Amino acid sequence: MGRILKWLLLGIGGLIALLALFVVVVLLVVDPNDYRGEIEHVVQQQTGRKLTIDGNIGLSFFPVFGLELGHTKVSDAKGFGDQPFVEVDDAKLSVSVMPLLSGDLELNTIILQRPQIHLVRNAQGKANWTQFGPPSGAGKPAATPQKKTPETPTGGAGGVPAVVQNARLAGVEIRKARVVFEDRQAGSKITVDPVNLTLKDVRLGGDVPISLDWMMTLDHGPAVAGSLSATANVAPDLGTARLKDVELNATASGDSIPAGKQTLNLTAAVDADLRNAVYRVSDLAIQAAGAKVTGNAEAKVPSSGPVVTGQLSVPETNPRDIFDKLGMDAPNTRDADVLKRLEASLQYRFAGGQLKIDPLQLKLDDSALSGNALVRSFAGPAADFDLKLDGINVDRYLPPPAKGENQPASTPGGAAAAGAGELPVEPLRRLDLNGHVHVGQLTVSGAKASDIDIRITARNGKLRVHPLTADLYKGKYSGDVRLDATGSKPVVSLDEKLSGIQAQPLLSDVAGFKKLVGTGNFAINATTSGMAPNAMLEALKGKATFSFSNGTVMGINVAQMIREAAAKLRGNAVPKTDAAEKTDFSTLAGSVTMDGGVVHNKDLDVKTPLLRINGNGSADLLKRTVDYVLTVNVVGTLKGQGGENLDNLKHVPIPLHIKGGLTSPGFSLDLKQAFDAVAKKRVEEKKAEVENKAEGKKKEVEEKAREKVQDKLKGLLGQ
Repeated sequence: MGRILKWLLLGIGGLIALLALFVVVVLLVVDPNDYRGEIEHVVQQQTGRKLTIDGNIGLSFFPVFGLELGHTKVSDAKGFGDQPFVEVDDAKLSVSVMPLLSGDLELNTIILQRPQIHLVRNAQGKANWTQFGPPSGAGKPAATPQKKTPETPTGGAGGVPAVVQNARLAGVEIRKARVVFEDRQAGSKITVDPVNLTLKDVRLGGDVPISLDWMMTLDHGPAVAGSLSATANVAPDLGTARLKDVELNATASGDSIPAGKQTLNLTAAVDADLRNAVYRVSDLAIQAAGAKVTGNAEAKVPSSGPVVTGQLSVPETNPRDIFDKLGMDAPNTRDADVLKRLEASLQYRFAGGQLKIDPLQLKLDDSALSGNALVRSFAGPAADFDLKLDGINVDRYLPPPAKGENQPASTPGGAAAAGAGELPVEPLRRLDLNGHVHVGQLTVSGAKASDIDIRITARNGKLRVHPLTADLYKGKYSGDVRLDATGSKPVVSLDEKLSGIQAQPLLSDVAGFKKLVGTGNFAINATTSGMAPNAMLEALKGKATFSFSNGTVMGINVAQMIREAAAKLRGNAVPKTDAAEKTDFSTLAGSVTMDGGVVHNKDLDVKTPLLRINGNGSADLLKRTVDYVLTVNVVGTLKGQGGENLDNLKHVPIPLHIKGGLTSPGFSLDLKQAFDAVAKKRVEEKKAEVENKAEGKKKEVEEKAREKVQDKLKGLLGQ
């Protein structure tokens, strides 16, 4: 055994001596710089790019085999400019010699000093990082037949050579790197400078600390400084890999950044099943602007395409705090207690280019939204959805009413409509929707509704909301709303019906109009076109019908107005009454035509126990004015609604003029015209009476004369 060991040691010693002699000879005889031209030629021939080694090429052989390059650059592809594609000031790579003798591979730290990469996409959309290959016309060596070798297995320890499994790399250091991405097609430029990357103790099966930091500038805009730290571990058989303790920090600053500066923090862990191409992100937490998002994800990458599933949550947060962190004023809302609570959660699945979200849970203040959605395409977008909202008061989130504006303020011609923007026609044309929404309770523009059921469809520029149903004010609503955006201007058509509605609370909530009480029915069929609300009002055309029963018009006692006017005309004292300022009716019905923001009515028919009222006039929705004449006829013999009898005006038309603001008009009664008609009628009646009396007297005289003549004739005849 001693003899064998002796000869073995002598052999190893001799081998080392021989290697040392070889190194000495190479260092004395061979100068790698002598082969600079040949190296550059080979690179040019194989890649079509020019390699230029300006610095010195240095070799070392013991105790490490090393290569050192001075300033080196690779030219860009033809047509992309004169700047280098890749450039490095200094590069060092070395391998320890002694471990090689025992079959182990140990590399010292790889150092790249000031590497620079210039990535360009030209105006035609071609990228310089894809333009590699022999130059056009260059001869290619004839292909030589190669033996077909069995594929090396990718998984399992047996597929990884032992030298690789046991290899060690002391580290990687990339110092002050610069990466420029220039998109000449989009006219944008991103510069990342500097970039510093450090890896330590790189080996399979061991924990490898990673440290990365950078500074990025976007088109002379905001700057983003960032850092990433993590620990990587790749299994010796290359079957699995893990990133743990991942922490990403980024700070964006600049004039375009809210509050001038914003920070983002991300932590997570990543596991990769490299055999089956399955990747998992766990313990994901993202914090920015006072908000936090947590979740997890799993991605599978089969040959049919990636499949990504996961879950995201937003723990309860205060939206107003987020606005504060962003240096922005929170929306000025009518209710200062809204926008104080937000939380959300969802599960998602992305496959085949489609994103499915099911379930979705969202809470905003006192409102809760739940449901699911499927985004079939992001281009349109094209989506299906089924959502349920328990309730929301939209008016709480609107801006406070302008000074002098009544609340609720949302009216077609009000300030809100005047300042509204135009319809987004192009996005409407691209929509492809099929959705259902149910709302338990809704308040909007003052109107209150419940059990709202909405079906929304959109395709090829045509959007339809139908069926659309709701319960409101003890009645029912049904509607069919269509929007056609295929032409130069969107066209909207309405077919809506209200039945059994309590008029006073509805009109009071919507328009602040409290003067009509009764059960009403309403129907509208109209069309309009335009880009903005006021333009749509100007183009509004259609017809509506309405009817109310067993109601009251508050604020006006028509019978009392007639009595007071009559007393003044006679010079009598105005009669006092305790009767309420109202006019009861059994029916109130009619129709209106709409033409350019003006509605006309010619067939108003109101029946009360004492009166019959007909109406004719118009209202301008844009100017918010009304000009209307009611013709009142007294038909009853009752004292009616308090006060003395009006029999002397029975069946005489009395005009009542309504003019002024739409919600607060003035009333004027022209009784003189009625009295003139009565006086004329009385004169005609008196004249007829006199004429009748005169005619009767004449007939009486003639009869008496005839009787006298007859008596005389009888005497003469001796009768």
